[in-house]
Amino acid sequence: MPTVEAGQPVSEISKARELRSLMPDDRRERSYAIGLGIFFLNLFIYVATFAFMFLYDQPFLNIVTAVLNGMVIGLLFIVGHDACHGSFTPSARVNQFLARLAFLPSLQPYSSWAYSHNGLHHGWSNLKGKDVVFVPFTLAEYQALSWGRRLLERIHRTAFGVGLMYLMQIWWKTELFPAPLHSPKDKTAFFLDRLLVAAFLVVQIGVALLISFTIPAEPWYLVTRAVLLLGLSYAVWFLLIGVITFQQHTHPEVPWYDKMEEWNFYRAHIHSTPHLSYPTWLRRLLHNIMDHNAHHVDPLIPLYQLNASQHSLEDSCGMDVVTNGGSIRAYLKTLRICRLYDYEKHQWIDYDGTPTSAPGLNLLVADVDLMQDIPSASS
Repeated sequence: MPTVEAGQPVSEISKARELRSLMPDDRRERSYAIGLGIFFLNLFIYVATFAFMFLYDQPFLNIVTAVLNGMVIGLLFIVGHDACHGSFTPSARVNQFLARLAFLPSLQPYSSWAYSHNGLHHGWSNLKGKDVVFVPFTLAEYQALSWGRRLLERIHRTAFGVGLMYLMQIWWKTELFPAPLHSPKDKTAFFLDRLLVAAFLVVQIGVALLISFTIPAEPWYLVTRAVLLLGLSYAVWFLLIGVITFQQHTHPEVPWYDKMEEWNFYRAHIHSTPHLSYPTWLRRLLHNIMDHNAHHVDPLIPLYQLNASQHSLEDSCGMDVVTNGGSIRAYLKTLRICRLYDYEKHQWIDYDGTPTSAPGLNLLVADVDLMQDIPSASS
């Protein structure tokens, strides 16, 4: 899928090509062996943790495996995300098949994700009115909400509330039941993808109950236990995707835009896409998706090449890359500062309009003459 959406100015397409030239061509090489190996390893762990959630009546074991299952849903989702971009294996058909399959545990329709994420989010990152991911309200928009919706917005921008925000604002409103403006063009494919997700959920519940009923206990207890464990697994998944997605495009130093003349490809994908510097073990566990600048500049780079590509990009653009340490303290600081946004002053503000960050756009190195002095990877 293309990064630059149809309708973007030719100058932005040129900037995208120049940025991509900073990363060697061999970083885009895809491997069946590596891709399928990652997919089947994650699928095996998903099936194993799913079975152990219900197989034994051991509350501690059940809860631990439910939490692990929710995490592995996230890992399969990252695989599906990569395959949906067409970067996971050398084959477009294999990528589409794997994406649909890997998206099922997270109940994600392929068609709507491809449209909203690949087209809108990647095409117009951090541009209000185009991007659909965790877009901050202005003070006037917030004040115009009902008291209940204002309360919900406050809950959404809390440590655990971001999971609820993802569930309600992205998964439900953008992926499952999008407004006509954000709905995929191929209505038949979208209908079938949602039907596939619904069928998977029904089968999943049925399998959970079948496994549960191998335990000698009252039916009401087994049904309640299965529902609660499955709910815990999905709560962990939505919290995980909410926390990661929030941090990937929200930071006290990261601006949002509501004017096309202020926005450009470089600002969106280099400066408005924080690099989350997690420990090596956690970065690898999350399939390098935290090396997010490289992924945004060129989604055709497979996840197993992202870390090296991020280093290449930072060698040239590092002064403009916002780095987030990925600590709990940094996460809580971002939540405390990044609540509402003043698009005129380019300043984060609190719910009463009090500024929480300095005003103005940061002067980027590339603002002087975009890309002119940045060497290519071949030089």
